[in-house]
Amino acid sequence: MPLSEHAKSMRRARYNKAVAAGMCGKHPHVPAVRRKLCQTCIDARDRLTAKRKKEGICLRHPKALAVPGHVLCAECLALQKGRYDERKITGMCVRHPNVPAATGLVYCQECADTSKNRQAELKDAGMCPGHPDVPAVPGLTICQTCIDRAIVRRNDLKEAGMCTTHPHVPAAPGRTLCRECLDRTTKKGHDAIARGMCRWHHDTPVLPGLTICQVCHDNQRTWETEQADKGMCRSHKNRPVVPGTLHCQECLDRSNPKEVQDVEYA
Repeated sequence: MPLSEHAKSMRRARYNKAVAAGMCGKHPHVPAVRRKLCQTCIDARDRLTAKRKKEGICLRHPKALAVPGHVLCAECLALQKGRYDERKITGMCVRHPNVPAATGLVYCQECADTSKNRQAELKDAGMCPGHPDVPAVPGLTICQTCIDRAIVRRNDLKEAGMCTTHPHVPAAPGRTLCRECLDRTTKKGHDAIARGMCRWHHDTPVLPGLTICQVCHDNQRTWETEQADKGMCRSHKNRPVVPGTLHCQECLDRSNPKEVQDVEYA
């Protein structure tokens, strides 16, 4: 039998009172452990979530199927995106709608700190931040599923001429990033170099006389050798080189001819 409005109001009042006192919203005499829930509620929720994910059921609507690759149904995803876009436009945290987002972010400072700490813990444990139960690929911080998804998304954005970081902003001509991203990346690189650190790995010292670390240097030499073996430009992987050089025509046109020379690789 459905509850009356009065009963619902009383239940809501008890819930709010318990949460305000730091107790579990469902078990008001038990202290909350995380997100207004006691450990018993958390364990029960985790079991239910795992069961629905395994069966491909929406986590919020148990009678609806989840969209492939997601844990929510199409209706939930549409509502979620609508709320996200609305809060982002108004400059509020996309998780806490009553809290302003931190400068340059879509989250408030509390969310940003929590996310940073969580990612650091998962990284130290060798787990994927996007899928905490899946180990990260050796040498990386994400799992293979995240890598494959990121590659598809990046390629789609590149083909559309959009920034791979800001998908709603056109990329700069001939680049895969927008001007804002390029300027920010350049500034970070210059700041790192000024500290004697690698322009790409900002916490790793550079090699003597260079602006990159040992890992970047090894990767660069391997990449250049592979491109040379395929007869492709070392700066533009899909463009063939001009005979007698290691560069495509665009690179030659942009560079000083005296500075572009054929190089022998060991």
